[in-house]
Amino acid sequence: MKEQQFYEEIEHLIKKNEINKRVRNLEENNDLVMTYWQIGKLIVEAQGGSKRAKYGNELIKKWSIKLTEFYGKGYNASNLRKFRQFYLLFPKCATVWRTLNWSHYRRLLSIKDENKRNFYLNLCIKNHLSERELTKEIESNSYERLLNKPEKIEIEIPKAYSITTNMKNPIIIPVSYEVKNEHDLELNILANLDYFFKQLGNGFTYVGHQYKLIKNNHNYFIDILLFNYEFNAFVNY
Repeated sequence: MKEQQFYEEIEHLIKKNEINKRVRNLEENNDLVMTYWQIGKLIVEAQGGSKRAKYGNELIKKWSIKLTEFYGKGYNASNLRKFRQFYLLFPKCATVWRTLNWSHYRRLLSIKDENKRNFYLNLCIKNHLSERELTKEIESNSYERLLNKPEKIEIEIPKAYSITTNMKNPIIIPVSYEVKNEHDLELNILANLDYFFKQLGNGFTYVGHQYKLIKNNHNYFIDILLFNYEFNAFVNY
């Protein structure tokens, strides 16, 4: 095997590993954000609802002692108060955008003005800002420098089905191989990827097929893994 072939094989393995890590990180981030939101919800409910929640600090102190003893400083009183505030600021689960991580939300919790907070949240969603980039936007007073501030800024969460807005139903795939099972269908799709992408809609690119993921020592295989660059999201078929 020539040097260039070795390099290409190494690069291929690295690319697969990076995609694998990104998929796992997205799943772990989703779990973490939703866990904190649900903890905040339970704290508020235990304190008698959102109107009385701010008077329940004694409960948080008591619970934080137990939780910190068993699970570490991540569940101290300060963080439990943040989880409670997280739920109070975003009481509807649908407004918790899962591609943002806890660092984003923790940074946004310090912004008391709802319009200002929603402006930066929308900016993160639209431009895929990292927590560091979000901090720069806040420190540069991006919201204050707006020439015309809307009276009311709503959180603009992309609809779950928007990625399939231009998708055909049913999807018609030219037959290059006789179709007897799912594997044959997969081969036909792979043989006609350009046509397949046009049927799906805009922004799709091919990542791999029979893509292997490992979680909790179990192997999982995605028949066809795609990436949509308009929505910065992986799609499996």
